[in-house]
Amino acid sequence: MIDKNVAIICPTLSRGGAERIAGQLAKNIYEEVDKVYLFLFNGNEITYEYKGSVIDLELRKAELKYKNKYIRFLYKYFYLITEIRKLKKRLKIDCSISFLDYPNIINILSNNKKCKTIISVRSFKSIQKNIYRSRSKKIELFLMKKLYNRANSIVAISKGVENDLVTNFNVNQKLIQTIYNFFNTNEINNKLKEPLEQEMDHFLKNKKIIINVGRLDVPKNHKYLIEEYSRISSLYPDSILMLVGSGVLEKDLKHFVSNLGLTDRVIFIPYTNNPFKYLKKASVFVLSSNFEGFGNVILEAMYSKVPVISTDCLSGPRELIANKYDYTRKINSMEIHNNGILIPCEKDDKKHCMSQAISLLFDDEALRKQLIENAFHFVTEEYDQSNILLQWLNLINK
Repeated sequence: MIDKNVAIICPTLSRGGAERIAGQLAKNIYEEVDKVYLFLFNGNEITYEYKGSVIDLELRKAELKYKNKYIRFLYKYFYLITEIRKLKKRLKIDCSISFLDYPNIINILSNNKKCKTIISVRSFKSIQKNIYRSRSKKIELFLMKKLYNRANSIVAISKGVENDLVTNFNVNQKLIQTIYNFFNTNEINNKLKEPLEQEMDHFLKNKKIIINVGRLDVPKNHKYLIEEYSRISSLYPDSILMLVGSGVLEKDLKHFVSNLGLTDRVIFIPYTNNPFKYLKKASVFVLSSNFEGFGNVILEAMYSKVPVISTDCLSGPRELIANKYDYTRKINSMEIHNNGILIPCEKDDKKHCMSQAISLLFDDEALRKQLIENAFHFVTEEYDQSNILLQWLNLINK
Protein backbone atom coordinates (compact mmCIF):
# COMPACT_ATOMS: atom_id res chain seq x y z
CA MET A 1 0.00 0.00 0.00
CA ILE A 2 1.30 3.45 -0.99
CA ASP A 3 0.23 6.08 1.52
CA LYS A 4 -0.76 8.70 -1.03
CA ASN A 5 -3.94 10.43 -2.21
CA VAL A 6 -4.06 10.34 -6.00
CA ALA A 7 -6.20 12.51 -8.28
CA ILE A 8 -6.83 11.57 -11.91
CA ILE A 9 -7.78 14.56 -14.05
CA CYS A 10 -9.74 13.95 -17.24
CA PRO A 11 -12.54 15.63 -19.22
CA THR A 12 -14.93 12.69 -18.76
CA LEU A 13 -15.05 8.89 -18.58
CA SER A 14 -16.75 8.13 -21.88
CA ARG A 15 -16.21 7.78 -25.63
CA GLY A 16 -12.41 8.31 -25.90
CA GLY A 17 -9.44 5.99 -25.59
CA ALA A 18 -7.63 8.25 -23.10
CA GLU A 19 -10.77 8.44 -20.97
CA ARG A 20 -11.02 4.66 -20.93
CA ILE A 21 -7.39 4.30 -19.80
CA ALA A 22 -7.96 6.94 -17.08
CA GLY A 23 -10.77 4.77 -15.71
CA GLN A 24 -8.62 1.65 -15.91
CA LEU A 25 -5.76 3.39 -14.12
CA ALA A 26 -8.12 4.38 -11.31
CA LYS A 27 -9.40 0.82 -11.11
CA ASN A 28 -5.93 -0.74 -11.09
CA ILE A 29 -4.36 1.53 -8.46
CA TYR A 30 -7.45 1.68 -6.20
CA GLU A 31 -6.24 -1.10 -3.89
CA GLU A 32 -2.63 0.08 -4.01
CA VAL A 33 -2.90 3.69 -2.79
CA ASP A 34 -4.67 5.44 0.09
CA LYS A 35 -7.38 7.25 -1.88
CA VAL A 36 -8.27 7.71 -5.55
CA TYR A 37 -10.23 10.73 -6.79
CA LEU A 38 -11.38 11.39 -10.33
CA PHE A 39 -11.65 15.09 -11.19
CA LEU A 40 -13.93 15.10 -14.24
CA PHE A 41 -14.69 18.28 -16.16
CA ASN A 42 -18.07 16.84 -17.11
CA GLY A 43 -19.06 13.86 -15.00
CA ASN A 44 -22.65 13.51 -16.16
CA GLU A 45 -21.87 10.76 -18.68
CA ILE A 46 -19.73 7.85 -17.49
CA THR A 47 -19.57 4.71 -19.62
CA TYR A 48 -16.17 3.31 -18.65
CA GLU A 49 -15.35 1.26 -15.57
CA TYR A 50 -13.45 2.94 -12.73
CA LYS A 51 -12.91 2.87 -8.98
CA GLY A 52 -12.63 5.89 -6.71
CA SER A 53 -14.54 9.04 -5.82
CA VAL A 54 -15.81 11.11 -8.75
CA ILE A 55 -15.82 14.89 -8.40
CA ASP A 56 -17.82 16.53 -11.18
CA LEU A 57 -16.49 20.02 -11.95
CA GLU A 58 -19.59 20.72 -14.09
CA LEU A 59 -17.69 22.64 -16.75
CA ARG A 60 -20.73 22.45 -19.05
CA LYS A 61 -22.67 24.72 -16.65
CA ALA A 62 -19.78 27.12 -16.06
CA GLU A 63 -19.26 27.64 -19.82
CA LEU A 64 -22.88 28.69 -20.32
CA LYS A 65 -22.06 32.05 -18.72
CA TYR A 66 -20.36 33.26 -21.91
CA LYS A 67 -21.49 33.11 -25.53
CA ASN A 68 -18.28 34.39 -27.14
CA LYS A 69 -16.14 31.33 -27.92
CA TYR A 70 -12.83 33.08 -27.15
CA ILE A 71 -14.00 34.35 -23.79
CA ARG A 72 -15.44 30.90 -23.10
CA PHE A 73 -12.09 29.31 -23.97
CA LEU A 74 -10.21 31.58 -21.55
CA TYR A 75 -12.82 31.19 -18.83
CA LYS A 76 -12.63 27.39 -19.14
CA TYR A 77 -8.96 27.50 -18.20
CA PHE A 78 -9.41 30.04 -15.42
CA TYR A 79 -12.34 28.14 -13.89
CA LEU A 80 -10.69 24.70 -14.01
CA ILE A 81 -7.30 25.90 -12.74
CA THR A 82 -8.96 27.67 -9.80
CA GLU A 83 -11.27 24.78 -8.88
CA ILE A 84 -8.64 22.04 -9.21
CA ARG A 85 -6.11 24.03 -7.20
CA LYS A 86 -8.69 24.26 -4.39
CA LEU A 87 -9.45 20.53 -4.61
CA LYS A 88 -5.79 19.56 -4.49
CA LYS A 89 -5.37 21.57 -1.31
CA ARG A 90 -8.63 20.52 0.39
CA LEU A 91 -8.27 16.80 -0.37
CA LYS A 92 -4.53 16.80 0.37
CA ILE A 93 -3.65 15.34 -3.02
CA ASP A 94 -0.12 13.94 -3.09
CA CYS A 95 -0.06 13.07 -6.79
CA SER A 96 -2.17 14.35 -9.69
CA ILE A 97 -2.25 12.50 -13.02
CA SER A 98 -3.83 14.12 -16.07
CA PHE A 99 -4.86 12.77 -19.47
CA LEU A 100 -5.06 14.77 -22.74
CA ASP A 101 -3.69 18.17 -23.73
CA TYR A 102 -5.64 20.83 -21.91
CA PRO A 103 -6.08 18.76 -18.71
CA ASN A 104 -2.27 18.41 -18.73
CA ILE A 105 -1.87 22.19 -18.96
CA ILE A 106 -4.44 22.70 -16.18
CA ASN A 107 -2.74 20.08 -14.01
CA ILE A 108 0.58 21.93 -14.26
CA LEU A 109 -0.89 25.40 -13.72
CA SER A 110 -3.01 24.31 -10.73
CA ASN A 111 -0.18 22.63 -8.91
CA ASN A 112 1.34 23.28 -5.49
CA LYS A 113 4.65 22.20 -3.99
CA LYS A 114 3.10 19.36 -1.97
CA CYS A 115 1.59 17.63 -5.01
CA LYS A 116 3.53 15.64 -7.60
CA THR A 117 2.37 16.43 -11.15
CA ILE A 118 2.28 13.62 -13.71
CA ILE A 119 0.98 14.36 -17.19
CA SER A 120 0.15 11.71 -19.79
CA VAL A 121 0.66 12.36 -23.50
CA ARG A 122 -1.55 10.16 -25.65
CA SER A 123 -0.79 11.09 -29.27
CA PHE A 124 1.86 12.26 -31.73
CA LYS A 125 1.62 16.01 -31.21
CA SER A 126 3.81 17.39 -33.99
CA ILE A 127 1.47 16.02 -36.66
CA GLN A 128 -1.48 17.77 -35.03
CA LYS A 129 0.12 21.13 -35.85
CA ASN A 130 -0.55 20.44 -39.54
CA ILE A 131 -4.03 18.94 -39.11
CA TYR A 132 -5.78 21.12 -36.53
CA ARG A 133 -6.00 24.75 -37.62
CA SER A 134 -8.14 26.08 -34.75
CA ARG A 135 -6.72 28.89 -32.65
CA SER A 136 -7.43 27.02 -29.42
CA LYS A 137 -5.42 23.98 -30.56
CA LYS A 138 -2.52 26.20 -31.63
CA ILE A 139 -2.55 27.83 -28.19
CA GLU A 140 -2.50 24.43 -26.49
CA LEU A 141 0.41 23.23 -28.60
CA PHE A 142 2.29 26.46 -27.82
CA LEU A 143 1.64 26.01 -24.09
CA MET A 144 2.90 22.43 -24.28
CA LYS A 145 6.34 23.69 -25.32
CA LYS A 146 6.36 26.30 -22.58
CA LEU A 147 4.93 24.25 -19.70
CA TYR A 148 5.55 20.53 -20.05
CA ASN A 149 9.07 20.71 -18.59
CA ARG A 150 7.46 22.02 -15.39
CA ALA A 151 5.78 18.65 -14.76
CA ASN A 152 7.45 16.28 -12.31
CA SER A 153 7.00 13.33 -14.68
CA ILE A 154 5.62 12.76 -18.16
CA VAL A 155 4.13 9.47 -19.30
CA ALA A 156 4.33 8.83 -23.05
CA ILE A 157 1.95 6.24 -24.46
CA SER A 158 4.58 4.91 -26.90
CA LYS A 159 8.24 5.26 -27.82
CA GLY A 160 7.20 7.23 -30.88
CA VAL A 161 5.38 9.80 -28.71
CA GLU A 162 8.41 10.00 -26.39
CA ASN A 163 10.71 10.74 -29.34
CA ASP A 164 8.29 13.37 -30.66
CA LEU A 165 8.17 15.22 -27.33
CA VAL A 166 11.96 15.35 -27.11
CA THR A 167 12.64 16.18 -30.76
CA ASN A 168 9.81 18.59 -31.58
CA PHE A 169 8.73 20.07 -28.23
CA ASN A 170 12.09 20.35 -26.45
CA VAL A 171 10.89 18.26 -23.52
CA ASN A 172 13.60 16.99 -21.18
CA GLN A 173 13.94 13.27 -21.87
CA LYS A 174 14.79 12.62 -18.21
CA LEU A 175 11.21 13.56 -17.31
CA ILE A 176 9.65 11.05 -19.73
CA GLN A 177 8.79 7.42 -19.19
CA THR A 178 6.98 5.31 -21.78
CA ILE A 179 4.18 3.23 -20.27
CA TYR A 180 1.88 1.25 -22.56
CA ASN A 181 -1.88 1.08 -22.06
CA PHE A 182 -3.68 -1.26 -19.72
CA PHE A 183 -5.52 -4.03 -21.50
CA ASN A 184 -8.52 -5.45 -19.66
CA THR A 185 -8.90 -9.03 -20.92
CA ASN A 186 -11.62 -9.93 -18.38
CA GLU A 187 -13.81 -7.08 -19.58
CA ILE A 188 -13.17 -7.97 -23.23
CA ASN A 189 -13.98 -11.64 -22.64
CA ASN A 190 -17.37 -10.66 -21.20
CA LYS A 191 -18.08 -8.37 -24.13
CA LEU A 192 -17.04 -11.01 -26.68
CA LYS A 193 -19.70 -13.29 -25.22
CA GLU A 194 -22.46 -10.76 -25.84
CA PRO A 195 -24.49 -11.83 -28.89
CA LEU A 196 -25.30 -9.59 -31.81
CA GLU A 197 -28.87 -8.56 -32.42
CA GLN A 198 -30.54 -11.35 -34.39
CA GLU A 199 -31.24 -9.22 -37.46
CA MET A 200 -27.64 -7.97 -37.64
CA ASP A 201 -26.26 -11.45 -37.03
CA HIS A 202 -28.33 -12.80 -39.91
CA PHE A 203 -27.23 -9.93 -42.19
CA LEU A 204 -23.51 -10.55 -41.49
CA LYS A 205 -23.70 -14.31 -41.96
CA ASN A 206 -21.27 -15.65 -44.63
CA LYS A 207 -19.91 -12.16 -45.39
CA LYS A 208 -16.29 -11.05 -45.59
CA ILE A 209 -16.25 -8.14 -43.15
CA ILE A 210 -13.64 -5.39 -43.15
CA ILE A 211 -13.96 -3.48 -39.88
CA ASN A 212 -12.66 -0.20 -38.52
CA VAL A 213 -13.40 0.97 -34.97
CA GLY A 214 -12.88 4.62 -34.05
CA ARG A 215 -14.46 8.03 -33.94
CA LEU A 216 -15.41 9.52 -37.31
CA ASP A 217 -12.90 12.36 -37.33
CA VAL A 218 -10.09 13.71 -39.51
CA PRO A 219 -7.17 11.82 -37.86
CA LYS A 220 -8.81 8.44 -38.52
CA ASN A 221 -8.67 9.02 -42.31
CA HIS A 222 -11.76 6.96 -43.16
CA LYS A 223 -11.93 8.29 -46.73
CA TYR A 224 -8.67 6.50 -47.52
CA LEU A 225 -10.19 3.23 -46.31
CA ILE A 226 -13.48 3.76 -48.17
CA GLU A 227 -11.67 4.62 -51.42
CA GLU A 228 -9.45 1.57 -51.18
CA TYR A 229 -12.43 -0.65 -50.45
CA SER A 230 -14.24 0.77 -53.49
CA ARG A 231 -11.39 -0.56 -55.68
CA ILE A 232 -11.96 -4.18 -54.62
CA SER A 233 -15.63 -4.28 -53.63
CA SER A 234 -16.68 -5.70 -56.99
CA LEU A 235 -14.01 -8.44 -56.72
CA TYR A 236 -15.56 -9.60 -53.43
CA PRO A 237 -19.33 -9.25 -53.82
CA ASP A 238 -19.87 -10.98 -50.46
CA SER A 239 -17.80 -8.34 -48.62
CA ILE A 240 -18.84 -5.28 -46.63
CA LEU A 241 -16.99 -2.46 -44.90
CA MET A 242 -18.17 -1.78 -41.35
CA LEU A 243 -17.30 1.51 -39.63
CA VAL A 244 -17.99 1.40 -35.90
CA GLY A 245 -18.04 4.81 -34.24
CA SER A 246 -19.60 8.26 -34.26
CA GLY A 247 -18.18 11.70 -34.91
CA VAL A 248 -18.28 15.04 -36.67
CA LEU A 249 -17.56 13.56 -40.11
CA GLU A 250 -20.43 11.06 -40.14
CA LYS A 251 -22.63 13.05 -42.54
CA ASP A 252 -19.70 13.84 -44.84
CA LEU A 253 -18.56 10.21 -44.94
CA LYS A 254 -22.05 8.92 -45.71
CA HIS A 255 -22.26 11.39 -48.59
CA PHE A 256 -18.83 10.23 -49.81
CA VAL A 257 -20.00 6.60 -49.67
CA SER A 258 -23.18 7.46 -51.58
CA ASN A 259 -21.21 9.18 -54.35
CA LEU A 260 -19.13 6.02 -54.77
CA GLY A 261 -22.29 3.93 -55.06
CA LEU A 262 -21.44 1.93 -51.95
CA THR A 263 -24.41 2.72 -49.72
CA ASP A 264 -25.36 -0.96 -49.45
CA ARG A 265 -21.78 -2.09 -48.93
CA VAL A 266 -20.53 0.33 -46.24
CA ILE A 267 -22.29 -0.05 -42.90
CA PHE A 268 -22.16 2.66 -40.23
CA ILE A 269 -22.56 1.45 -36.65
CA PRO A 270 -22.94 4.27 -34.07
CA TYR A 271 -20.61 4.47 -31.08
CA THR A 272 -21.04 1.50 -28.75
CA ASN A 273 -19.27 0.54 -25.54
CA ASN A 274 -19.07 -2.98 -26.93
CA PRO A 275 -17.45 -3.05 -30.37
CA PHE A 276 -16.24 -6.61 -29.68
CA LYS A 277 -19.51 -8.23 -30.70
CA TYR A 278 -18.81 -6.79 -34.17
CA LEU A 279 -15.05 -7.36 -34.10
CA LYS A 280 -15.44 -11.10 -33.51
CA LYS A 281 -17.42 -11.37 -36.76
CA ALA A 282 -14.81 -9.54 -38.85
CA SER A 283 -12.48 -11.05 -41.44
CA VAL A 284 -9.99 -8.17 -41.40
CA PHE A 285 -9.40 -5.16 -39.14
CA VAL A 286 -8.01 -2.03 -40.83
CA LEU A 287 -6.62 1.03 -39.05
CA SER A 288 -6.39 3.87 -41.57
CA SER A 289 -5.28 6.67 -39.23
CA ASN A 290 -3.05 9.62 -40.11
CA PHE A 291 -1.71 9.53 -36.57
CA GLU A 292 -2.24 7.72 -33.29
CA GLY A 293 -0.65 7.72 -29.89
CA PHE A 294 -0.71 3.99 -29.44
CA GLY A 295 -3.58 2.37 -31.31
CA ASN A 296 -5.21 0.44 -28.47
CA VAL A 297 -7.81 -0.85 -30.89
CA ILE A 298 -5.05 -2.86 -32.59
CA LEU A 299 -4.57 -4.86 -29.37
CA GLU A 300 -8.33 -5.31 -29.13
CA ALA A 301 -8.51 -6.67 -32.68
CA MET A 302 -5.57 -9.00 -32.00
CA TYR A 303 -7.24 -10.34 -28.88
CA SER A 304 -10.50 -10.80 -30.81
CA LYS A 305 -8.55 -12.99 -33.27
CA VAL A 306 -8.93 -10.66 -36.24
CA PRO A 307 -5.89 -10.11 -38.52
CA VAL A 308 -4.68 -6.50 -38.50
CA ILE A 309 -3.74 -4.13 -41.30
CA SER A 310 -2.57 -0.71 -40.18
CA THR A 311 -1.08 2.42 -41.61
CA ASP A 312 2.44 2.90 -40.28
CA CYS A 313 1.29 6.11 -38.66
CA LEU A 314 3.06 7.95 -35.89
CA SER A 315 2.95 6.28 -33.55
CA GLY A 316 2.15 2.89 -32.01
CA PRO A 317 1.26 0.49 -34.83
CA ARG A 318 4.91 -0.13 -35.72
CA GLU A 319 5.66 -1.04 -32.09
CA LEU A 320 2.72 -3.44 -31.79
CA ILE A 321 2.79 -5.05 -35.23
CA ALA A 322 6.51 -5.11 -36.04
CA ASN A 323 8.03 -4.76 -32.55
CA LYS A 324 10.16 -1.90 -33.88
CA TYR A 325 10.83 1.48 -32.24
CA ASP A 326 12.96 3.28 -34.83
CA TYR A 327 10.74 5.81 -36.58
CA THR A 328 13.43 7.29 -38.81
CA ARG A 329 12.76 4.78 -41.59
CA LYS A 330 9.64 5.45 -43.62
CA ILE A 331 7.95 2.54 -45.38
CA ASN A 332 6.76 2.94 -48.99
CA SER A 333 5.11 -0.42 -49.63
CA MET A 334 3.14 -3.14 -47.87
CA GLU A 335 5.15 -4.96 -45.20
CA ILE A 336 4.10 -8.27 -43.64
CA HIS A 337 5.29 -8.58 -40.04
CA ASN A 338 4.85 -11.12 -37.28
CA ASN A 339 1.69 -9.57 -35.82
CA GLY A 340 0.08 -8.02 -38.87
CA ILE A 341 0.57 -5.92 -41.99
CA LEU A 342 1.87 -2.34 -42.14
CA ILE A 343 1.10 -0.03 -45.06
CA PRO A 344 2.17 3.57 -45.83
CA CYS A 345 0.00 6.39 -44.48
CA GLU A 346 -0.02 8.21 -47.80
CA LYS A 347 -2.34 6.96 -50.51
CA ASP A 348 -0.39 5.68 -53.54
CA ASP A 349 -2.35 5.77 -56.79
CA LYS A 350 -0.05 3.14 -58.28
CA LYS A 351 0.52 0.62 -55.49
CA HIS A 352 -2.79 0.84 -53.57
CA CYS A 353 -1.18 -0.91 -50.61
CA MET A 354 -4.31 -1.00 -48.46
CA SER A 355 -6.56 -2.75 -50.99
CA GLN A 356 -3.63 -5.03 -51.86
CA ALA A 357 -3.29 -6.03 -48.19
CA ILE A 358 -7.04 -6.61 -47.77
CA SER A 359 -7.14 -8.80 -50.88
CA LEU A 360 -4.13 -10.75 -49.62
CA LEU A 361 -5.85 -11.60 -46.33
CA PHE A 362 -9.09 -12.48 -48.10
CA ASP A 363 -7.28 -14.86 -50.46
CA ASP A 364 -4.45 -16.33 -48.37
CA GLU A 365 -6.07 -18.28 -45.54
CA ALA A 366 -2.74 -19.71 -44.33
CA LEU A 367 -1.25 -16.23 -43.87
CA ARG A 368 -4.44 -15.02 -42.23
CA LYS A 369 -4.36 -17.85 -39.67
CA GLN A 370 -0.66 -17.35 -38.97
CA LEU A 371 -1.08 -13.62 -38.29
CA ILE A 372 -4.03 -14.33 -35.99
CA GLU A 373 -2.03 -16.92 -34.06
CA ASN A 374 1.07 -14.72 -33.74
CA ALA A 375 -0.86 -11.63 -32.69
CA PHE A 376 -2.98 -13.48 -30.12
CA HIS A 377 0.19 -14.95 -28.59
CA PHE A 378 1.73 -11.47 -28.46
CA VAL A 379 -1.22 -9.87 -26.70
CA THR A 380 -1.77 -12.74 -24.23
CA GLU A 381 1.80 -13.81 -23.48
CA GLU A 382 4.18 -10.94 -24.26
CA TYR A 383 2.14 -7.84 -23.43
CA ASP A 384 2.86 -7.66 -19.69
CA GLN A 385 -0.08 -6.14 -17.75
CA SER A 386 1.47 -6.54 -14.31
CA ASN A 387 4.54 -4.58 -15.38
CA ILE A 388 2.36 -1.70 -16.58
CA LEU A 389 0.75 -1.37 -13.14
CA LEU A 390 4.15 -1.62 -11.44
CA GLN A 391 5.51 1.17 -13.65
CA TRP A 392 2.61 3.46 -12.67
CA LEU A 393 2.96 2.67 -8.95
CA ASN A 394 6.70 3.29 -9.02
CA LEU A 395 6.10 6.63 -10.71
CA ILE A 396 3.45 7.66 -8.16
CA ASN A 397 5.71 6.67 -5.27
CA LYS A 398 8.92 8.07 -6.77
